[in-house]
Amino acid sequence: MGVQRLGRKWTLLILRDLAFLKSSRFGEILKNNPGLTPRVLARRLREMEVEGLISRTRTGLAVNYRLTPKGEDAVYILLAFLRYGLRHYVGPQPPVPS
Repeated sequence: MGVQRLGRKWTLLILRDLAFLKSSRFGEILKNNPGLTPRVLARRLREMEVEGLISRTRTGLAVNYRLTPKGEDAVYILLAFLRYGLRHYVGPQPPVPS
């Protein structure tokens, strides 16, 4: 899997939900991401499962998603994006000296 797969729309937000928000159900992930449609979420979850980032388990009627070790490694990329954003884009920017 190349890093470009992590750049697909919604993938990093789904990783965020699984890693940090501890959302493991389809409906929880959908609710946390306004604008994400059920169809796109289902497709992205399938792709992430095929790529080995997440595992899907069914218990009775409930379906849960969890990060695999490969998915946990991908979270470091997400953390790097967050750290970069916090360092360079949070709050009002000071004026640039002339």
